[in-house]
This record gives sequence, structure tokens and C-alpha cells, in this order.
Amino acid sequence: MKNEAALLFSVLLLAGCSVKEDRSACPAFLNLSLSNRALMLARDLPVKLLVSDAKGEDTLELDASNPSIWHEVEKGMVTVESLLSNGAGTSIAWGAQSDSLWASVDKFYIEEEQAHRQLSLHKRFATIWFIFDKGIPLDDYSFLIQGYVAGTDLTKMSPMTGDFRYLLAVREETASVRLPPQKNDSPLILRCNDASTGKRLWDWDLSKELLQAGYDWEAEDLKDAKVYIHLAPLSFSVIIGGWRDGGEICEII
Repeated sequence: MKNEAALLFSVLLLAGCSVKEDRSACPAFLNLSLSNRALMLARDLPVKLLVSDAKGEDTLELDASNPSIWHEVEKGMVTVESLLSNGAGTSIAWGAQSDSLWASVDKFYIEEEQAHRQLSLHKRFATIWFIFDKGIPLDDYSFLIQGYVAGTDLTKMSPMTGDFRYLLAVREETASVRLPPQKNDSPLILRCNDASTGKRLWDWDLSKELLQAGYDWEAEDLKDAKVYIHLAPLSFSVIIGGWRDGGEICEII
């Protein structure tokens, strides 16, 4: 396979420019490959690539059966946006939760006629689990998550402003929601209403309490968290779990 790739590269190179002429304006050939983590994630879904250079943009795909590719680019600054998602991608529809979004943005300068870049993927969503007291008639209540971030700007890897609302589905005293990266100053409210009358019973600023517990929305890989909710009397405890290293931080509220 390596010999075939080298032969293909040689043919492309010879076809692009003569050895005797000035080669500064000749294109470069970029080999893009998946890191071990990206390769593991791409077993079921493809990694979609957007490659940008001075001449424009091209879309490519990599997966477990095709983990690397050669691509012709202009010399100079090159940007590769990598995205793996189980749904629509970076924007979140009203009433929906975030997709399981893995992404990265690589920016680099190419001067040589051949370059290699290994692409990683970072966890750009947080799953928040809500665990309620047993024995409480939870059917008497509805729980709504409301916020002001409704997606991820992949180019900047930053939160995208929008109306986010998601009604928790509580089963066996447990519910969850997948969130995109949040702004530190943007409220994320857990609202409890009476299921019969719709009357608001209480609001709780989840974002504020996550930050107080040490949550980092600007981390490359977002951690998951658990929120224990005691309804009588009303109290909350937040546990931030490291999806990678298993570390936890607990804050009683």
C-alpha cells in the first residue's frame, strides 16, 4: 500500500510540474490520515473533512476502511475542518438536543511539495445526567432545559447563539441531555413545572452551578456531569466526571 501511494504521488507530481521549471508555483500533495482515536470513532460513521486553501474548498471523507487520503492543495495556509456526528451536525433544532459531535480544526502552512497531517477529533458535547430521588411521583412534574446556545461554530470551535429548549424524558428516576459547548456568561436553566397546570414551581441555573463546581466549557474535550436532585426538601449536588480519566469533582448546592 505504501509503495502504491508513493507511486501515485510521483505520477501526480510529474504531471503537475516539470523538474526543470520553477516549482514555487507548483501545488503540494497533502496526505491526511486519522489518529488512533479518530480511527476508533470512525468505525461506524465517516469523518467529513472540509479542506480550504488559496484556491477554494474541497470536501472529503475518511473512515475505518479508508483512513488516509492524498489531496492536492495550493502551497501556503491550509485549513482542515474535521467532523464526525451522529445527526445533523453543528446546529441544534428547537426542542432537540446536541448531536454526539466530535470535531477539530487544523491550520498549518505548507511550503514543501509533500506534507502529512494526522487528524484527531475532540469531544464537543457534554452529557448531563439528572438523577432524582426514588419514591417521588415524578409524573407530577415536567423538567425543561432552556439556554441560549444552539450549536457549535466549527470554524472557531465556539458556541453558536440560539434558542435551546429541551424537555427531559424521565425514566426510572433518570434523565439526560446532550449540550453543546456553552458560554460562561450564558444562563442554562433547569425549569420545573407542574405537569397538570403548567405552573412554574422553580428555576435553577445549571450553568452557574457547573462553573462553580469547576466545569470548563473551553476544554478541548468536554466532560460529562451528573446532577442529583432532591425534591423534598429541594437541593442539588453536581458531580463532574472525567470521561477520559475518570476524575470527579462534587459540589453540594
